[in-house]
Amino acid sequence: MRTLYRNDYCLSCEQVRVANQYRSFDVIHLYYIPLIPLGFRGHWFCTICGRNPRARTRTGKGVVIFLAVLVGLMAAGFWSVPITSPGDASMFWSMRAIFSIGSIGLIFLVRILKPPIDLKAMLKTVPPLSTEVCFFCGCPLDSNGYCSVCEIRLDQKLTVAEFQTDPDVSPWYKQ
Repeated sequence: MRTLYRNDYCLSCEQVRVANQYRSFDVIHLYYIPLIPLGFRGHWFCTICGRNPRARTRTGKGVVIFLAVLVGLMAAGFWSVPITSPGDASMFWSMRAIFSIGSIGLIFLVRILKPPIDLKAMLKTVPPLSTEVCFFCGCPLDSNGYCSVCEIRLDQKLTVAEFQTDPDVSPWYKQ
């Protein structure tokens, strides 16, 4: 059930998007048998891509460097072992080629990886949503930000109150 909405920065879309929070009752399952109830939880989803707007979407540079070193060591291992049997020659040469090309490709990938998105900086660029009308149906919101038509509440934590009172959070700060 959709319970909240807010303006947010989606790391998947790399743009400002509206996110919905869906409330669900989560349970740990074992072979589709519910075992341990975790209770009611809220899960945020981008309205455009359907993913969690705060979930990391890129592989970290450290992981790629580790893989490049690992694949490079594998390539060095195949190059250091002499080929003793003519039947093993094709396998050894193919492994040498695969791991050598793989390590070179990963080194190239490390060089062209984009830097990670600074979520705090991006959240400062998120404009507040209107506290007067519902984003989805256009009907007026009550004083708590609740739309009686959609039965959804505007998440007040990321709207006008936070954006207009804290100069470190938003460029829309008004003194």
